[in-house]
This record gives sequence, C-alpha cells and structure tokens, in this order.
Amino acid sequence: MDLGIYYCDMAQKSRCYIEQAILELPLQVVPGGADKLALVHRFDLPMK
Repeated sequence: MDLGIYYCDMAQKSRCYIEQAILELPLQVVPGGADKLALVHRFDLPMK
C-alpha cells in the first residue's frame, strides 16, 4: 500500500509538507477471520 500524507503548519499556513511511505502487509483471509483492519503510521514532524 502506498501512502501519501500532505499537511501544513498551523502557524505558517504557507509551510506545507509531504510524507510518503510504502506499507507491506502480509494478510491471510480465512473463514471467520476479523472483518476490520487498522493501520497506524507514525512520522516525526520537521524541526522549525
């Protein structure tokens, strides 16, 4: 899964950033398995 995040600084709205990540998820679909999946990706905010 390719992930692209675009966000802007609240104090300086003209300062925006792009974060990109590729997530590889080994999934196995089985009868009676969970019907939901939650993904979490954390990243560090740039230094000011």
